[in-house]
Amino acid sequence: MGRPTFTLRTASRGMAAGASPNAPAAAMALDKPPALRDHTLYKTMVARGAYFKPEMPETDMQYPAYYDPNGTNPKWDPTQKTHHEWHELVKGEMDNTVANAGIVQDVYSKISITGPKSKEFLSKILTCAVPGKVGNAKLGYVCRADGQLMNECTIANRGENDYYYCGQLGWGQYEMDLLLPLRESLGYSADEVVINNYSHHYELLHVPGPKAKQIVTEVMGADAADLDLFKFKKLTIDGIEMEIFRMSFTGMPGWEFHVPAEHAGTVWDKICDHPFSVESGLKPYGLLAVAGLRIEQHYRVSADVKNVSHYSEMSIDRFVSPKKREKSGFHGCDNSVVPKKELCYLAVDTLPGYEWTLTFSPGSPVFLNGQQVGATTSSAWAGRSKTTHAVAMLDQRDLGDGLSIKVEGQEFPARVLREPLVPWTGDDC
Repeated sequence: MGRPTFTLRTASRGMAAGASPNAPAAAMALDKPPALRDHTLYKTMVARGAYFKPEMPETDMQYPAYYDPNGTNPKWDPTQKTHHEWHELVKGEMDNTVANAGIVQDVYSKISITGPKSKEFLSKILTCAVPGKVGNAKLGYVCRADGQLMNECTIANRGENDYYYCGQLGWGQYEMDLLLPLRESLGYSADEVVINNYSHHYELLHVPGPKAKQIVTEVMGADAADLDLFKFKKLTIDGIEMEIFRMSFTGMPGWEFHVPAEHAGTVWDKICDHPFSVESGLKPYGLLAVAGLRIEQHYRVSADVKNVSHYSEMSIDRFVSPKKREKSGFHGCDNSVVPKKELCYLAVDTLPGYEWTLTFSPGSPVFLNGQQVGATTSSAWAGRSKTTHAVAMLDQRDLGDGLSIKVEGQEFPARVLREPLVPWTGDDC
């Protein structure tokens, strides 16, 4: 299968002033992102049955909704709210990933933050402590000056004043629109804190599942697999520089390969086609399975984070540094705020055929004793618990059972989940 070609503007390092000296060398710095069908991953994904929704953008790489390797061609209609023909395909993707392993290309923003004041800047804006050691990563959040939660990110230490900010779904424009004004409002110059969006120059290939470690060991090498949780390293494999992270958006053992975009198809094929991967049952999965695997681990998507409410109401306490909280040490921190609302995860008892209805009906009202007490922000049918889950902003705190959600002429019982229905197994490998 031939690879599509890219028009390159520059080569190797130096994509922009202040570019990370420690990031993997990317051979392309595009004036504009490629068309979807010209992307190095597109043909290999389609060959494996990837279904790209016709209503999605035609620019850069996108998530396929699901894979249909046997050509069953289920109906796709974004306006259809119930009885989705593709449900069994998505269920199969999740079942296989939970039993064996999967691979997915995650469309996250990828921002480089360097410069002599970069650590100081990040320390001011992040709810978490900035990772102090090279090779360490943490999950944190960024707020507005008034404490409104605006972004979730993984922040990784590449070197002295050299940080990798991996944000949420998309190609980084949202993050740039957030970070650049923060830099200015906090009094830093563009030379002191250099912020570059490299979301189009790298791809993130994610391999989760109980067999992920064995597959990574056999296919990518023992050095690639030898990582502790929330650690990363830069390696060269088959002549390709890449960063490898030990983390997963599934709650299972997982490895992320952050690869220069022009090599992403080669690395994808290497992982998918290796005899050990095939024997182990590794298969690709799409966006709907991503949603179903993440939600039952109480992980969030953009709709559950961006500009929803004040950080004190967003259930992120474990990602707020106690020292920072005590000293009001991050942008927007205000310990005098008394939270009234609460972002919660709900288990929803839907009828057959309505498993994904809430996914396509964000903002569905949540009721308690006939009174609306909130609305959903996202939803998915969860692959391990086989239960529809929803994330909802509730107007009251400490609610539990006895809730309901109205959608498509139905009213489904719901209850708040204080803990996930399925265990986190990220270290079981």
